[in-house]
Amino acid sequence: MQPNHRCGVYSTRVTHPDPFAVAFARGVERPRMRPPLEMPCDPDVRPPAVSVPIADLLGPDGHRYCSGYWLLPMAGNMRVALAARDIWAHTRAAGQVPGVPEPEIERIPTFKGGTFRFYFLPNRDRSGYEVECMYPVPLAAVARRAGIPFVEPYWQDDPEAPFATLLRIVESHCHPETDEDAYSALRRRADRDDDAEMQVFKEELRQAVRDPALIPEDALFTAAEFGDGSDETFLRRLWRDLYGDEPV
Repeated sequence: MQPNHRCGVYSTRVTHPDPFAVAFARGVERPRMRPPLEMPCDPDVRPPAVSVPIADLLGPDGHRYCSGYWLLPMAGNMRVALAARDIWAHTRAAGQVPGVPEPEIERIPTFKGGTFRFYFLPNRDRSGYEVECMYPVPLAAVARRAGIPFVEPYWQDDPEAPFATLLRIVESHCHPETDEDAYSALRRRADRDDDAEMQVFKEELRQAVRDPALIPEDALFTAAEFGDGSDETFLRRLWRDLYGDEPV
């Protein structure tokens, strides 16, 4: 558990330990979970996140064991809501009066058709990877009805999709549910000259910084759940953090 962890848009759970244990045990045996769990460990690499349908792990009524809340948009903007929520939380934690409104949340109405999302990190002895977290996620279509601009993470299944490498690495290193060293690991990885995947990532990031509209709508926000206010601001921060003053 990260000591300073804050959720992204969702705060969700499995309501009883028994179905949680069943979902986890069945999840790690799924064929699509084997590649990340069997990868040789590299401390600076996080395997891609994996989504598995709730019904596949807990049966057709498995969504009934899931509950949670989501953050509501502020002034119609989810990115602004996340940024304001972080300011509010930091200010409250410092014992000060926040200068932004208290975040508004709402119970997620249903997890039917949803997935369990898995993230990974290096295990203790650096011999491989283990599950860092597993949590239920409602269908993106359900979230969109509440004004939350999510899409289904198609890049997890289609490595040839537009900007799939960028989105896959952003999700595994920048998402709020990744481990606390994941972003620093990405910065270290960006310094490598012999990492072929990072060369593709860098070129896709360069294209996205030049024209954020090239990335399919809402895919970047789904992958990172950032509070930078806009895709362009997030992308420019990411480029600066990874590549400094190198020209785009």
